[in-house]
Amino acid sequence: MKTVFLLPTRKLNFEIPPPVPLDFGDKNIPMKLALSGTSGSITAMDHNGVEVLAAYEYLPFLEMGLVAQMDLSEIQQPFLHAALYTSIVAWLAILIGAVLNIRLVGPLINSIIQAHKQIKESESRLEDLSTQLSRYLSPQIYQSIFEGKKSARIGSHRKKLTVFLSDIVGFTSMTDSMEPEDLSFHLNAYLNRMSEVVIKHGGTLDKFIGDAVLVFFGDPETDGPAKDAERCVAMAMEMRKAIEELKEEWKLRGISHDFSVRMGIASGFCTVGNFGSEQRMEYTIIGNTVNLASRLESAAQPGEILISADTKTLVEKTFLLEEVDAIQVKGFAREVTPCRVLGHRQTETTGPDMRYLEPGFELNINLNEVPADQQDELLHKLQHAISIIEEQKRPEE
Repeated sequence: MKTVFLLPTRKLNFEIPPPVPLDFGDKNIPMKLALSGTSGSITAMDHNGVEVLAAYEYLPFLEMGLVAQMDLSEIQQPFLHAALYTSIVAWLAILIGAVLNIRLVGPLINSIIQAHKQIKESESRLEDLSTQLSRYLSPQIYQSIFEGKKSARIGSHRKKLTVFLSDIVGFTSMTDSMEPEDLSFHLNAYLNRMSEVVIKHGGTLDKFIGDAVLVFFGDPETDGPAKDAERCVAMAMEMRKAIEELKEEWKLRGISHDFSVRMGIASGFCTVGNFGSEQRMEYTIIGNTVNLASRLESAAQPGEILISADTKTLVEKTFLLEEVDAIQVKGFAREVTPCRVLGHRQTETTGPDMRYLEPGFELNINLNEVPADQQDELLHKLQHAISIIEEQKRPEE
């Protein structure tokens, strides 16, 4: 049996190849299928062992098989070329896009990055500047201005305030007897500690006048006249305690100069607001209440807190007070009867905040402010105090 070619092929320059014997091995599979009486299509080896796509059919009336085939490589070649061309075009597009990105978009991105960097630097400088400026203003005033609640323009209003004024006793003589370095250390340490106490109690720190400290309660934030006055008196008491702590710290540095402070407090209506010029202004208070606080401070003994009658009315339920002799105050037609602040009134509270006051004895404990690791030390001190009282207790007659 032979395989006869009916059409020419491109492999032989479009000539009809001669017949070849039919190989019943692994080659010429399509013809073998056609001669078996079947028809269909298949990818298989032709008589030359080349992989082809073939359609085959058996012709019973001629008793022969008919096969039409084409090399698989010829079929795949157009698709491979198309894929190659597509890949080349795609890579060219990517390359052109990258070049355009570098030439056109690149500078824009760099500009955005530089602008963002400059914004961050400006924000950092502004934050640093605002932090430095805040040290020249009371925290409440600074916060009100930056939150837009107040504006920096000339203006004032009347409001009921509680005013505090203090100064160091004998500060002038201290300046003559102390070295400038020690004096500077003393004053800065004192004013820094007092400022911390003012901020803790929510007072508005008006100004430092040399060694004097002027504070008021009730503006720009207020809890009402009574609460404002109570916070002011509580601040003064904590200041007095802080001064004693400072004196102990100074002793450790070998500085043992006598150091005490007088304090005066008055409540009443004041004019409060921005005073000065459009170029330079100051947020402060003026009025008789400020003058009265100053006079009471001058009349106080070292370490003493004197309050006005109006302040007494506002705080007498909270603090233990003692009236002192009436004094004639400059600028006031009538005598003024101030009160001396002794401490918190006795309470029967057994919770975390305990206060107890008697002549010669004062107990003030707030367990919420005692760190857990110091509670054992506090208990030890209380037990030691109890043992001393028991030892010195007079036998009953």
